[in-house]
Amino acid sequence: MTSVLIAPDKFKGSLTADEVAAALEKGLLSHAPGTRISRLPLADGGEGSVAAARAAGFTTRDVTVTGPTGEPVTASLGMREGTVLIEAAQICGLGVLPHGHEAPLTATNYGLGEAVRHALADAPDTIVLALGGLATTSTVTSTSTSTAARLRQGAPVPEGCCWIDRLRLSIVDPPTEVPWTPGSLNTSSPSSSTAASARPPRRCT
Repeated sequence: MTSVLIAPDKFKGSLTADEVAAALEKGLLSHAPGTRISRLPLADGGEGSVAAARAAGFTTRDVTVTGPTGEPVTASLGMREGTVLIEAAQICGLGVLPHGHEAPLTATNYGLGEAVRHALADAPDTIVLALGGLATTSTVTSTSTSTAARLRQGAPVPEGCCWIDRLRLSIVDPPTEVPWTPGSLNTSSPSSSTAASARPPRRCT
């Protein structure tokens, strides 16, 4: 018996990865009824990242946060064994812009920081940020502001251009210094204040 693994990404703007996989499975079975098919929806860090994680065994929890234009949006956090996955596209992505109107100079990712706050409530070992598909032009500054973050020197995170290689999260008890790494925010236990070094992930503009 022939075995086929169907592992597609989304068809942006038309089908989710799971819908693509289902359509391909239907087509294959219509021509080869005896085929053994496994479906594994994938994502590249943009839209569909939490859905792909859910297909791989993650559970989800919905939270309400600030959308890219300031209106509330509902996003799903993926969770499994001490890891929380946050899909930025659900919070401040192009797909959640009201009426699809782009606002690159004013759109905010403040809600991404709010999602991190929700995630920290579960005391995870690791928070993974899937940062694809953003409608904004700044990743760290607005997010950091909404997590009550501070620069290493203790000053509030500024708006505008900056390099950030470490954040101090004052919302955990005791306040915890954590490295800001490309694509993820790794947090130590709320009962520990150990810090690790990290290179800045990107320029904030």
